[in-house]
Amino acid sequence: MPRRIVALVFVLALAVGAAGCGKDEDPAQAWANGFCSSLTTWSTSVKSSIDPITAGNLSSDAVNGAVDDVKSATDKLTSDLKALGAPNTDSGEKAQQQVTDLADQLTTAEDTLSKAFEGANGTGGMLAAAGVALSTLGTAVTQMKATLDDLEQSTTDSSDELRKAFATSDECKPVRDQLDKLPGAN
Repeated sequence: MPRRIVALVFVLALAVGAAGCGKDEDPAQAWANGFCSSLTTWSTSVKSSIDPITAGNLSSDAVNGAVDDVKSATDKLTSDLKALGAPNTDSGEKAQQQVTDLADQLTTAEDTLSKAFEGANGTGGMLAAAGVALSTLGTAVTQMKATLDDLEQSTTDSSDELRKAFATSDECKPVRDQLDKLPGAN
């Protein structure tokens, strides 16, 4: 009897292991999912950080907190984007370069945002800095959408792997809607 139980456990373990085989995510799909989920996470974080400001709370503490939160979210996004590396496709190196360029653009936007609020005092100073921040945010979102468009089209990918990965990615479907919810994005 114990032998039968051991054999049954072994067969069940093999069956469970075999059931998991073949379900590995395609590398191009995993890359597209990683890119899109990073953008979605960033946009959700930024929106929740700036909602109090867009609702009219221009207190110094609220603004500084929002700026710090946006900077942290942007740092995480640039780190996540750079960590993606190149997808294993014909156009992998080009895709990686596009994502690296986007990360660099976001770092520049983050610097612009920081400088806008340095020394901003009083309502007038905060409003002026908020105008710069909205413009900078709008530019960043435009850059994200342009990179997403380029990656989705991937015309240099002769195998269409990357293009198909973006077209079928559940992670990529909500990205544009998420980005469009940000102030200055339209």
